[in-house]
Amino acid sequence: MLKSHSCPDIFEYIEELEFDEQFELSLFETKSERAVDSTVHNPQFLVYLETERANRSIDNYIIAQLQTPIASPLKTVHTPPTPSRTNPPRVMADRFAPLVLPQILDDMPVDYQSKIPFFDGTPNGITAQQHVDRMVDFYELHEIDAENVAMRLFVQTFAGEVRKWFRGLPVARIATLADLKRQFLNRWDVKKNPLQILSEYDKIKRNASELVQDYCIRFNTVYNEIPDNLRPPVGLVMLKFPDGFDADMAYQLREREPATMEDM
Repeated sequence: MLKSHSCPDIFEYIEELEFDEQFELSLFETKSERAVDSTVHNPQFLVYLETERANRSIDNYIIAQLQTPIASPLKTVHTPPTPSRTNPPRVMADRFAPLVLPQILDDMPVDYQSKIPFFDGTPNGITAQQHVDRMVDFYELHEIDAENVAMRLFVQTFAGEVRKWFRGLPVARIATLADLKRQFLNRWDVKKNPLQILSEYDKIKRNASELVQDYCIRFNTVYNEIPDNLRPPVGLVMLKFPDGFDADMAYQLREREPATMEDM
C-alpha cells in the first residue's frame, strides 16, 4: 500500500494507471500532508486529467446525441372539404326526375317513411283531393316550410299505378308544389256527374266512428267538387254543415253563431 505522495516511485505508478485510478489517487493525501497543508502534484498528471475530462465530455455529448430519437417531420393532414348537399344521387334523381329541384336540398324529416300517408289511386281508397288535404295537414304538423322537401315528400306518398304515372312524366316538368298538386289532381281526382255531386252534398253526414276533422275534410272536398255555377253560397253552407252531426252537436254549432266556416 502507498504510504506517501512524496515518494518518487508513486509518480511513476500513477502515470501507468488508467484515468479513473489516477483521479482517485490524485485525491489521496496522508495525514501528515493534510497537517502541513502541502500536497505534491505531478504537472504531467494535471495535463492528462484535463485532457481526459475534455475527451470524456465530448464522448458523453456524442453518445447523448446518438441516443436521442430523431423527430420525424410533422405531417400536415389535409382534411377534404365537406361537399355541399347537391342534387340526389342517380338512383334518387330518377325517382324525382319530373321535379325541378334546387342545387342544394334541404333535409327530409327524420323517419318520414313511417309517418306519411300513401296513395295508390284504388277506387276503395281515399280520393285524390283527400290525399292532398292530408298532406297539407302533415306539412303543418311537422313544420315543413321548404318547398323542395314538400315536393319530395308528396312524391314519396305515391304507390302502385300512381308512382308509375309520376315516373313516366317528362324530366324537369314540375317546378312548384302547386303545379305538382294540380297535375296530380287532374290525373287522379275522380270526376263525378254534377248531379251526383249535389246529391252527395245533400246527404252528407258524419259517420259514427269518423273523426270531426276527417268529416270536415270530406265535407269541404264534396263542396269544392260542385261546379261553380251550381255551388251553394257560403251562407247556405253554414246552415247545411251542422246538419251532418247529431242533434246536440248541431245545436251547439248554431248557438256559436260563427261568422265564417273557419270559425265554425
